[in-house]
Amino acid sequence: MGGKVNYTLVGLFVLLLGTGFIATVLWLTARTGAAEYDTYVAYFSESVSGLNPKASVKYRGVEVGRVDRIALDRDNPERVQLLLAIERGTPVKEDTVAILSTQGITGLAYVELTGGSREAPMLAAAPGAPWPEIKTGPSLLVRLDTAVTTALTQLSEVAQSFDQISERLLALLDADNQRAIAGTLANVESITGGLAGRMDELGRGLEELKVVLENTARASAGLPEVMRQAQAGIETVKASAASIDRLARDLDGVVVEGGAEMNRLTRETLAPLGPLLAELQRLVGALNRFTQDLEDKPNLLLLGRPAPAPGPGE
Repeated sequence: MGGKVNYTLVGLFVLLLGTGFIATVLWLTARTGAAEYDTYVAYFSESVSGLNPKASVKYRGVEVGRVDRIALDRDNPERVQLLLAIERGTPVKEDTVAILSTQGITGLAYVELTGGSREAPMLAAAPGAPWPEIKTGPSLLVRLDTAVTTALTQLSEVAQSFDQISERLLALLDADNQRAIAGTLANVESITGGLAGRMDELGRGLEELKVVLENTARASAGLPEVMRQAQAGIETVKASAASIDRLARDLDGVVVEGGAEMNRLTRETLAPLGPLLAELQRLVGALNRFTQDLEDKPNLLLLGRPAPAPGPGE
């Protein structure tokens, strides 16, 4: 009788445990199915080693989804395509950036969403695209690798610059240049010694320059009086010029009046001489003709002029 009671209790316990397990599974399954997800796509140009499907997608450290698929981009094999299932309502904005991160010492990779300002609009799919595309950025390892590479390049350039500077210093410090530098220093020392010996002359020159400047200052002080006297002389010259101008105008008037008198005298004196000169001109013409006739016919004085030839019909 006691053995039957024990089997009954064990059976009831197993039955209750199985029922509870099934109820827990159903509850978890129902809770998981209640969440709704939106699909996004992201393209990475770097290696996604360590990232597995079902890896977490976190937004500022909060898990908001998972990685559904990892594949090469068919259009560009240099990129890796990730399909991300993100809980609906997550503020994925146009300026949100997806980067690859690792979890502590485990090295498990996941996708971290950063950025997303409050004013930016929600991310939507482009026309003709099946899913919205989230921009991607370099991971921490890539940034460290880039920084280290840049630093090594700069160190190499600095080392080359030091090598060039050392070569130039060695070329500068050869024997010929050392002798030239020694000669230059000797010349500088000679010049400074000469200047030290001429300090007295330099002091006297400065004293003379001071005297010249003082004389110049005194001359400048008397310059206004000289300018005033010069201005007075200029006024005197202007007055003299005005007097000469008036005298010239008076002489011009006298000349004009004298010219009028001379014209009148010329008209009264030369007017009667006109007819007399005309008569004298005719007389001179007659004498010229008579002289020419005597040269041609000297017997005119004895015989006189011949009678003119008779005209036609006479």
